[in-house]
Amino acid sequence: MKHEININKNARTHTKIQMNAGGRGESPELLKTLSDILNHGGNSQVARMAAGSQLKNHLDAKDPTVKLEYQQRWRSIPEETRNYIKKNITLEAMKSDVNDIALQGIEFWSNVSDEEVDLQIEEAEAAEMGRPPTRTSRFYAKGALQYLVPVVLSKLTKQEEFDDEDTWNPSKAAGVCLMLLATCCEDNIVQYVLPFVQQNIKSTDWRYRDAALMAFGAILGGLQATSTLKPLVEQAMPTLIELMYDSSVVVRDTAAWTFGRICEIVPEAATNETFLKPLLKSLIDGLKAEPRVAANVCWAFTGLAEASYEQAEVDGVQPETYVLSPYFEFLVQNLLETTDRPDGAQANLRSAAYEALMELIKNSPKDCYGTVQRTTMVILERLNQVLAMEHQIQNHSDRAQFNDLQGLLCATLQSVLRKMTEEDAPQISDPIMNALLSMFNSNSCKAGSVQEDAIMAVSTLVEVLGEGFIKYMPSFLPFLCMGLKNHSEYQVSNLTIAQFR
Repeated sequence: MKHEININKNARTHTKIQMNAGGRGESPELLKTLSDILNHGGNSQVARMAAGSQLKNHLDAKDPTVKLEYQQRWRSIPEETRNYIKKNITLEAMKSDVNDIALQGIEFWSNVSDEEVDLQIEEAEAAEMGRPPTRTSRFYAKGALQYLVPVVLSKLTKQEEFDDEDTWNPSKAAGVCLMLLATCCEDNIVQYVLPFVQQNIKSTDWRYRDAALMAFGAILGGLQATSTLKPLVEQAMPTLIELMYDSSVVVRDTAAWTFGRICEIVPEAATNETFLKPLLKSLIDGLKAEPRVAANVCWAFTGLAEASYEQAEVDGVQPETYVLSPYFEFLVQNLLETTDRPDGAQANLRSAAYEALMELIKNSPKDCYGTVQRTTMVILERLNQVLAMEHQIQNHSDRAQFNDLQGLLCATLQSVLRKMTEEDAPQISDPIMNALLSMFNSNSCKAGSVQEDAIMAVSTLVEVLGEGFIKYMPSFLPFLCMGLKNHSEYQVSNLTIAQFR
């Protein structure tokens, strides 16, 4: 206790000396020292509060004249000293239990990281053009990693189990900040994050399991694919698959999101034959989970479908088969079932499921063509069923959902049509065109977005049929003219011109 009192006393004495020194024109050094005292956890709360108060008094004032004087004095301080002070102040802000204060500190470093990434891009472009860059990065984020990352990781553990997904809080901001830091600092961040992940990924506290998962997923985008990323992810795959069955919905949600990141950034780990089958099983099971989890699973399927196709594709030619072929029909069926879930409006699940289905169809090899054909008829049947339900709409909310569903079905119809062979497309074009003409005739088509969706679908039909579309022109021409004349919905008019010029 006595030793602690002496430390606190020394801190207060040191602060007092520096405050007096400030009156002798040593303001930059005073501010620098005050920021050190504020940020040093070993100093007493009294000393840190006093330092914080003095910092505020030296940097801000209510009187406009004095405030302007302080701002001019601040700008006259060397940039390196200013950034040192800001680092200390924002680190202290990040640690605050007051959300608004913590958010300001976290978002400051998010902005710094973002700016430094832009500077790196500018430097690379300048080097390619053989000229010096107009600005260069001073690598502030990289220099501050050892101080920043522990605070950011701590904030990741402060999540709420039932928070509103639209509410911004320090835990979510910390996740974004970590992603930006990884993009900015690349492999340098691993040494500060990986020990936290290893220590907490199997913690008995769900908050720490979730924070470890979030940290792991957040840094993936900045790591070097060959040297660091792939072996790191492959080593983690069994644990990540296991966490898809975690008792906490928050952890399962983050696990599904992490697989979305993996499928997008390092898909080779996901398509590895050692992990593919258990991964697919965990993702299929995830489609039946809470909407927030299932929506992230859909995102993972989107990346997985695209990556699997790219790995099999040679010189832009559609492959005969790929790693998902044995599971393709089952995946399509489960995604179709997901689009029909009663809670599909939550967490944008219905949209996410249709988007995943579209990517799966778009990135399908030749040996999955039979499933594509059958899916075309399912989507057409659904579109006709939805059109027949228009008279049941009772309020604005019903109308919005009805219009959204028509849009999703039209978009999916475009995906399946583009995979149709020249021989098969004419065989199904009549019922498809009849359904689209019914859309144009419906009340819902008065909404600009629905009209756009229908025009895009017709455009795709023109694309696949070529001259074979001419027989539909007498029926379609009035709606084409209507789209061109729709000046109140200028997007529709512009789209009509672009698609049919």
